[in-house]
Amino acid sequence: MNHNPLRFSNLQILIASLGLLLVSACNHRRTYAEPTGDTIPASAFMPLPADTIPDINLKDITGFDFPKFKIKSQNVIAFDSLSIAADEEEPSSGNYAATLLFDSIPSPSFYAKINQRAAIDTCWKIKNDFYVYQKKDKQGGKYKLSFFKGSQQMEIQHLNADLMK
Repeated sequence: MNHNPLRFSNLQILIASLGLLLVSACNHRRTYAEPTGDTIPASAFMPLPADTIPDINLKDITGFDFPKFKIKSQNVIAFDSLSIAADEEEPSSGNYAATLLFDSIPSPSFYAKINQRAAIDTCWKIKNDFYVYQKKDKQGGKYKLSFFKGSQQMEIQHLNADLMK
């Protein structure tokens, strides 16, 4: 008589099934625990306000002295194709657009100095009183600064090298 050790009788299968059902039913309430709340508050993960503002030094970017200005607004530049969630990005990561406001409308001598600089610096493009400065940074990122003559507002953008591909 050949005895196959892997062959089970219907009674053995029924007993094993009932045993698993009984263990599952008895432990059902013990496996779930009510949430007790956050162990770490969400505020611990929020960026500090001072960490979200990049240092915008137009002299470092352009090599030219600009009149005093303030940052009016900043936005993160994040593309849908990036794996990083947009709400996790901060302007301090380097991909940002900002609106800057001069404290006062620059004098005509300011624009005259930029016109002289544009004659020797190919990063400056001037067309119909619209000034644009575009330059790559040392890490391969790109700055773009633009403003109209006589306006108090400037726009600046910076993209890191990884977004330049």
